[in-house]
Amino acid sequence: MDMAHRTNIHPLPLIRRFRFLLCRLRLVRLLTMVCISCTPVSISSIQAQILEEYFSGGFSNNWRDAQNWGVAVPGEFRKVFIDSRSVLITESGIAQKVFVGTGQPAQLNIQDGNFSVSKDLVVGEFGNVEITGGSSQIGSITVNGLRDDLENTFSGLVNVSGGSLRTNKMRLGDIPGMRGELYVDCDPVVEIPVVEITDHLILGGAKGSSGLLRVSGGEVSAVNVASGIADSALGHIEVSGGTLKAGAMKLGLNGGSGFVKQTGGDVFFQEFALFDSPSTDQVMEITNTPTTPTLTVGDGEEGTGEYTLAGGELNLSGGELHISSTGSFKHSGGLLTQVGHIDNRGRYSILNQRQQSGGLLGQDSTNFNWDEGV
Repeated sequence: MDMAHRTNIHPLPLIRRFRFLLCRLRLVRLLTMVCISCTPVSISSIQAQILEEYFSGGFSNNWRDAQNWGVAVPGEFRKVFIDSRSVLITESGIAQKVFVGTGQPAQLNIQDGNFSVSKDLVVGEFGNVEITGGSSQIGSITVNGLRDDLENTFSGLVNVSGGSLRTNKMRLGDIPGMRGELYVDCDPVVEIPVVEITDHLILGGAKGSSGLLRVSGGEVSAVNVASGIADSALGHIEVSGGTLKAGAMKLGLNGGSGFVKQTGGDVFFQEFALFDSPSTDQVMEITNTPTTPTLTVGDGEEGTGEYTLAGGELNLSGGELHISSTGSFKHSGGLLTQVGHIDNRGRYSILNQRQQSGGLLGQDSTNFNWDEGV
């Protein structure tokens, strides 16, 4: 090769360009580290400023009126406290968590529009919730109130007489000594309310607590119902009208007592498919989803259960009725039908079917097991 025609490349420009690129990469890395270290602090400080909103009611009782809040109408990441007066929702409302009457007497009234709580609605010892219309989607509901029968005053009540309510879990009486209640009734001429619980409905879930579900109209459905499931806890279910649907129901567990009194309406047991979560950012938690509809009365050990069927229809849809040694089923009226299997280890009593007030057992009910039961 002719050395005279060989091209000589000086290394100095290449070295300078490499050093320039290396400096830029170091600068980008440094800025990234600074952003990563500073971002959580910045976000947390901002959240600390906007996390909680308190309803003052200084201008009106409407949720959408910004003058009733400290900064602005609550958004989807706000924690809302309602501890005074009555808050009215007629258009829309959204929050991450809502606390009603945890410090002072207060009430939340949902009349229309869409009300969305992505996580928890907590009804405290001085709070009540009234739903007469609209559509409410709530992650979970916990009700812990006080009741004074002498003064005929009470709190810790969710009353649904219109619209729809959908929630993942509902706990009525979740703190020792406290009480929670859910009433579902309606004026058929106006609107039939629908309450949908896609996992557990628990009544009396803490020691010495109590819960009451009263259905006199509308429709209530829950995948799992547990009543009186803690030591000295009480759970009461009263059905006089409307429809109650359940995948599984357990009455009286772990030293608690669960009671059902059905004087009318319909109680249906059925298999449930998995539902989507009522909120977009919350994972659905379906536990022990029943594959066969079951009604369990008493746990056979310390829990006491009692089901009184005095009217209406109890339909097990081919499922199972288990009466433990600490349970009793009193059938004095109405119709018990489509029972696939009855396992009686406690007490099953039915009046003479020739009596007008006597209970009737559907002809499609088969497979009885009277093991030590009467």
